[in-house]
Amino acid sequence: MKNVAKEVGIRKVIGATNQKLIVQFISESVLLSFVSMLLAVLIIMLTLPAFNNLVHKNLALQLFHSLHLAGLIAIALVCGIMAGSYPAFYLSSFNPALF
Repeated sequence: MKNVAKEVGIRKVIGATNQKLIVQFISESVLLSFVSMLLAVLIIMLTLPAFNNLVHKNLALQLFHSLHLAGLIAIALVCGIMAGSYPAFYLSSFNPALF
């Protein structure tokens, strides 16, 4: 947390506004959430045949239906916004002169 506070302090001294810092933190969090979702889907796609063999079932992954794809995107977006909102608002209100 201390390193991030230093980064925010340097960015504020350079001239970054609170709004730019909030957008940066939330966008980084959303990007990380989407990368994590893609990695999870890849892991599921790779391990599903072995799982089907283990349980003697034929489960199928239907990601390309519009409702499933929209649900995955919505979950990743909401998780990213929720995960990045607290650090974004807390650190953007950080005053570098007091640290």
